[in-house]
Amino acid sequence: MAPRETKSKWRRILPNACIALIAGLCLLPPAAIGQQTPKEFTLGKLDPVLFILGDQVVEQQWKSTLDQINMPAYWRQVEPGQCIRFGVEISKDDVEKFRGAKLEVNFTAGGHDQKFAAEPMDIVKKLKADNGDVTNALLAKAGIKLNPLALVSLAVSHSKWCAPADAADDTASIQGQIVTADGKTFALKPANLAIKTFATAAAAPAFADAKSLGAWMQHYYAAPDPGRLLPAMRFAASDPMLQRRADFLQFLVSAYKVSPLAANDAIRRLPQESHATRVYALPVFGLTGIVNPGPIPDDFTPEEKSRVTRTYLPNAQSMNPDPQIGARMDMLWNIFFATGDIAPVRKISGLLAWRADHDKLIEMKNSGEKPKQPTPDIMRGIAYVTAGWSLSALSRSNGLVADYLDTIKAAPDTDPEVKMQLAGLYFNKDFQRPQPSVPPASHP
Repeated sequence: MAPRETKSKWRRILPNACIALIAGLCLLPPAAIGQQTPKEFTLGKLDPVLFILGDQVVEQQWKSTLDQINMPAYWRQVEPGQCIRFGVEISKDDVEKFRGAKLEVNFTAGGHDQKFAAEPMDIVKKLKADNGDVTNALLAKAGIKLNPLALVSLAVSHSKWCAPADAADDTASIQGQIVTADGKTFALKPANLAIKTFATAAAAPAFADAKSLGAWMQHYYAAPDPGRLLPAMRFAASDPMLQRRADFLQFLVSAYKVSPLAANDAIRRLPQESHATRVYALPVFGLTGIVNPGPIPDDFTPEEKSRVTRTYLPNAQSMNPDPQIGARMDMLWNIFFATGDIAPVRKISGLLAWRADHDKLIEMKNSGEKPKQPTPDIMRGIAYVTAGWSLSALSRSNGLVADYLDTIKAAPDTDPEVKMQLAGLYFNKDFQRPQPSVPPASHP
């Protein structure tokens, strides 16, 4: 069912099909969503640049990806509680030269040096070429079997540095060198890392509009900036429609869950925020379940107190085929945007198993039958299209989504129908246009 053919007939029963947040954002160039690399990035030779990446990339994301991935984001700043890893890009031609090599790093911040002794760079991922996911899909569709050749790999050591809870604004200087197995050393170009306090992040310019906020949210997981969650809540407090969005609430809750230091810092700053921001933010902290937001302030009206106590999040994990399934898909995507976890992508991919219900929906449409209510069969057919479009759109512009889809396709326990649908994700005409939008889902 091509969405443009169903606009008039199905609008009344369509869920909030991942449109408001994704539309206009999913085709951002990779550099806009955190997939950028240092300017010195080259192919065919060792790039002598120390690569800084988030610790969660190695500890969480890479454990859910195959050996070949899209380039992760290069971190240029860190906030309290966040941890980084050190790596280096090694070309195919230099793999043998640096086999068994070790990475030695010296980290200087606040006038203090911390030396990380030379250790093996034995955490390695091969890097895909630009647009490699779409290219590989085109080759596979043409029946060409190609073993993708990785020209560059990213090798990472085990050591990490974490910004302390009381870190001050600073710029860290990081120097590193590779020590080969035969004792030779190769100096790497030094790197700088901005250390930013939550106070500095919270004082950054406000989001200009909902679109800029959405773009920031969409690539948040790649380079988390938890200090700006407070300005995001300030924006929501001034936007009645955003206040009603359960998916935006889900994003804030999920992001704060992985940054309790930022949550506690924001709670301490809350008394100085506007009344509207306080009313919106208080239930957010309560829903995280990891921090104590304290008692409801006395200056809240009875209606505001009721709002704080009755605000809740629907179960995003429920894929019950009802009219709210699209809203819950939005929530799943926002869990991914906030955390970079594979679970939401896997859950949404599972809806592609409902292809048969989509076919029945097409038969109903062609027969002229008009649905009187959104039955489970109808909602499964619509959810299939909604899931396919969002997966197709985001995997084109979001390298981690594409990497996770590779993992899901390769997993032995993935439904064969889901594997087949993912293999044709970029060529399925039903996934090429979004469903028509409808008013956003709300929460009490």
